[in-house]
Amino acid sequence: MISIASCAVITETSCYDSEKINRRKYKKLTGKYSNDPIVFEGVSISSENGKSFTPLSLWSQLAGYNKGICADEWTVTLEFQSKKRAIAKLYQRDSLVEAKMLKGRIRKGYFYRRPYFIAIPFIPLVFGYRTYRYRLALSDKDLVVDYRWNYYAFAIAAGSSGEGQSHKTFKRLP
Repeated sequence: MISIASCAVITETSCYDSEKINRRKYKKLTGKYSNDPIVFEGVSISSENGKSFTPLSLWSQLAGYNKGICADEWTVTLEFQSKKRAIAKLYQRDSLVEAKMLKGRIRKGYFYRRPYFIAIPFIPLVFGYRTYRYRLALSDKDLVVDYRWNYYAFAIAAGSSGEGQSHKTFKRLP
């Protein structure tokens, strides 16, 4: 049995002062944000092949994609429906491009998205997994996203693994 809870645990970082979100203040995260980060700090803790799973934009973090759209005309809105659900919407100028439901929970002052986990269990030929997790907070009205990833792959004579954590800040727009 594979334990999902132990994968991609976000370690505490003191690189920003965040406003603690609780179950009554979760609506403060609702707003319109830039898709491009204004602050980026990240580290690949270990990687055998040099590949990084750090998302490029806010939308790529929220939607779980490796490739992201980074341009001034793209924005993301977050609408918190409850303390466990939010709707993220990607806009190009004023037209809606895509929407995604975010499920998670508020814990220790952050909104944590449910962990994402994919496993390929064809042992002994091929085995691999990829997992990521992120949390949202506010810092001076801007959105802060802490992101953590792990991956491992093995195929008969070759393998690859890596893990890392990044921290990005996205500007709140009027």
